[in-house]
Amino acid sequence: MGAHRARADGGRVPRRRRLREPCVHTPRRLGVGRDRDVLRVQVRVQLLIDPVKASKRQMQNIFPEIMMREEETPEMTSSTNRLSRAAVAAAAVLTLTTTAMPAFAANGDCGQPVSTGSSPTASDALATLRAAVAIAPCDIAICDVDGSCMVTATDALRVLTRSTGQPVALTCDCPDLIPDVCQTFGLKWGATGFAIPPDLPPPGTFRRPRGIAVNGDGDVYVVDAQNDRIEVFTSDGGFTVQWGSNGQGAAEFDRPRSVAIDGSTNVWITDRTNHRVQKFGPGGAFLLQFGVLGTGPGQFNQPQGIAIAANGDIYVADSLNNRVQKFNSNGGFIRQWGTPGSANGQFNEPRGVATDGTNVFVADGSNNRVPVFDTNGTFVRAWGSLGGGQGSFRTPRGVALDSAGRVYVADFGNHRIQVFDDTGIFDTSFGSFGTGNGQLNGPRGVTVDSQGRVFVTDTDNDRVQRFDCN
Repeated sequence: MGAHRARADGGRVPRRRRLREPCVHTPRRLGVGRDRDVLRVQVRVQLLIDPVKASKRQMQNIFPEIMMREEETPEMTSSTNRLSRAAVAAAAVLTLTTTAMPAFAANGDCGQPVSTGSSPTASDALATLRAAVAIAPCDIAICDVDGSCMVTATDALRVLTRSTGQPVALTCDCPDLIPDVCQTFGLKWGATGFAIPPDLPPPGTFRRPRGIAVNGDGDVYVVDAQNDRIEVFTSDGGFTVQWGSNGQGAAEFDRPRSVAIDGSTNVWITDRTNHRVQKFGPGGAFLLQFGVLGTGPGQFNQPQGIAIAANGDIYVADSLNNRVQKFNSNGGFIRQWGTPGSANGQFNEPRGVATDGTNVFVADGSNNRVPVFDTNGTFVRAWGSLGGGQGSFRTPRGVALDSAGRVYVADFGNHRIQVFDDTGIFDTSFGSFGTGNGQLNGPRGVTVDSQGRVFVTDTDNDRVQRFDCN
């Protein structure tokens, strides 16, 4: 997996990506620098003329990152053929910085033809070249490789009109603002705390905090694993409530591991050594439980990660059974997948799990990777290997998603959080070993709130840290 190349000003230049087929590319949501937001813009360009045929070799010489199938021989005019190869190469990566947003806003409503703009740029030449070779209508992303240009949709129209000498039509879809990853230390809370039963540990202290989740109101739920309780805090670390103690009864725990919040703000806990899942109201009222020790459907052997889809389906990483199990919102078994091993679809002590309702992402701990499945358990892809470099892991534990679809992984043994897009392309990482602000010691849990702030259980430092946006 390749890393981003560094720019001279300290930002990042996303790597070039080869498109397998025309008109099927989804614009990548890649940063143009950690101090910038990124707009994802889809532009549809449609020629109103019949272009002149051109050879496949001519096309590939000018536009090498698109691989055409034989039956899709490109078309273009002779004037288009004179577009600068250097300009095309310079605009190979397609993103758009926020500097272009006012220009788009001034150019008309989304989905309507654009009628005004400024000077053409190399990126616009690339966009118009796509249209000129008759692979339009097609969703494309306009970008600037160094984050400095003012790109407008009309620039593309002007370049295309000038290149072909013929009228064209161009429309743009509404852009989505994709914020950068929040990775600046914001605050921390917690200290080591324990007590001899029946006494309770002091509120706001921890012994090896594990899972963490945030509800829609910003309440932060933390699994205080070795104190066998759940603690709830405000997003600023203010303690509000706790429940749980050691035992096997309802609302009791034996080394709980993970927490998830459903759409009704109910709280679901994997009760690891009791081999079950418990459900509570937002304030800790016990509601139900399911699961016993075993290998059959609906049984567990030290369940760890838990995730809940928007439709209420529940996914549990059944760690020592080396599988993922899926349940309905009442705890009824639906299906399972996985066997011990390292091949695709196999697990070696899966720990964390997350879902966007379409795919299920698993922190496959001892395989040091993140495999992805559809909601029926069909293997989709995987990334990661043992190591300390970008995209490598040392026993990944927690996994979470943000609203932009990025994947956050608690890289336990490397004492950091790594962030990827949903296909496994590395975005960024933060954290290093230590006890200082922003440093981590064996992080196990990670979650992202609606503002994009990242909360991490800094397990071996017995604290929670919040990372904010710049």
